[in-house]
Amino acid sequence: NLRTNQDQVTKMVELMKKQSILLILIAIANAFTSQTLKHSHRKSNAITKLNADLITFDLDDTIFPVAPVVQDANAALISHLHGIGYGEISQESLIASTKLIRGELSTMDKVITYTELRKRAIRMEIDRYELHQRTNADLTERYFTDLVTKAYDVWEENRHLAAEKYLYHDAISM
Repeated sequence: NLRTNQDQVTKMVELMKKQSILLILIAIANAFTSQTLKHSHRKSNAITKLNADLITFDLDDTIFPVAPVVQDANAALISHLHGIGYGEISQESLIASTKLIRGELSTMDKVITYTELRKRAIRMEIDRYELHQRTNADLTERYFTDLVTKAYDVWEENRHLAAEKYLYHDAISM
């Protein structure tokens, strides 16, 4: 019985943490979408709403568990690459390429987005495969750019689908 009570308290604390984070994020969103203008010639404050098309937050493990979401998206990406003839590419090789790119960028003190990092890793894997498996010189740079873009789009679409699938039951829909 004591263990059950401890488990319940732990669950309540975790829920309170999530709710607190969401309240903080709502406050931040409000700060970004409204602005107080102080007019020195007036005694009152005017509030002007700013138009924001999109506000995003990185909520690792707050509204959904990140690991299974990324695993599902990675599996869809690998399946897509295998389906278009790149059967030797694996999740492990993709991760290795990502680490290699990060290492190279860190020596140059250069930062890129996760989107760009993922696209570069996909391209690196495709290039490695092409070098060892094919010798088709007729394939253009545009072909490979489109191929990488499509592969990334598959990853991103499946990431969004998985995020919905794994959304915590107590996440509040907006």
